[in-house]
Amino acid sequence: MREFERWTDGESLADWGVESVLTTNCARAICRAARASGGLTSVTLEQSFASLLDWSARRNRPGRPPEAARRLIDQPNKRVDLVLWNGNGTPRAIVEVKRSDTVSGLVADAERLTDFVRYAGRAYGGTVRYGLLATLVQHPISASPSARTQKVCRRYDALSELAQARGFRLRVHGPYPAPFEGGHHRCDVETIVFEFALPSGA
Repeated sequence: MREFERWTDGESLADWGVESVLTTNCARAICRAARASGGLTSVTLEQSFASLLDWSARRNRPGRPPEAARRLIDQPNKRVDLVLWNGNGTPRAIVEVKRSDTVSGLVADAERLTDFVRYAGRAYGGTVRYGLLATLVQHPISASPSARTQKVCRRYDALSELAQARGFRLRVHGPYPAPFEGGHHRCDVETIVFEFALPSGA
């Protein structure tokens, strides 16, 4: 994000919506962290739902597909921003990367993530365990601490309600400030990652 601001002399990535820049840098950071810790995680970008369902090794149950499966089947061309793979070549987590977005937009992405984690996860013999939604939250420089907290809380409350309704655990990483380096500093930006996972045995 700081690199984008240097390119554009201070324009905010949260305003311009170039999500490919965010996605590429997230992939780079994940790979760097995994290799630094000795992990074998690899990352792919723009994988289709259909191919991931096959790679997850999930089993089709007899009978009518569940509701989560039907919603995914209705979006055959939908793609996931990032996929984290195990050392054995199976997908473990999916990641959606979003710039500063409306609460309703984040909820819609979380619905797709949780559908996928359920249908390609443990209950169907699949390998996917986590769905992560990474986003930016932008604040005017003049915003008070309470206004900033309220903006973050509105996102957390909506996603927490969805997670609870669907039987998922929700963990939140952040918000973390994204320091600005030079240029025309028009706003403050924070990064947050919402992590969805089913409880063990679900």
